[in-house]
Amino acid sequence: MHPLNPLVGRKVIFAAEDSFLSSYLLSGFRHLGVDVLGPVASADVLLEQARAMEGPSLACIDVNLPGLTPSHLDQLGGLAVQSVMFGVPSSGHALTNALLWPFSAFQMAQELASAVSAAAARKTP
Repeated sequence: MHPLNPLVGRKVIFAAEDSFLSSYLLSGFRHLGVDVLGPVASADVLLEQARAMEGPSLACIDVNLPGLTPSHLDQLGGLAVQSVMFGVPSSGHALTNALLWPFSAFQMAQELASAVSAAAARKTP
């Protein structure tokens, strides 16, 4: 892990329903040097991509992603994929643990870095 950027060397799957949001965030992530896979447009494809990944992995997931269920999130957790949820406040979902739009790619990267740090802290005896 890079000491100044914990996202260096990690693969991030980006799963979103909205094409504008996808292109905005993907551009920002790439500018920050994050290795991004996607966007993927369904929860099933998200799981397929996560299973195929090697090495440390993260996922940015739109709460409105077609087919997304708690089971998908549980399976990602079982694959040791740290996830950050995001969404639009008017989406009708309870977004208590999600990054709410509007936000920048930098803010999303900060959320991902926090997820990496939290996972590392859980592994430390």
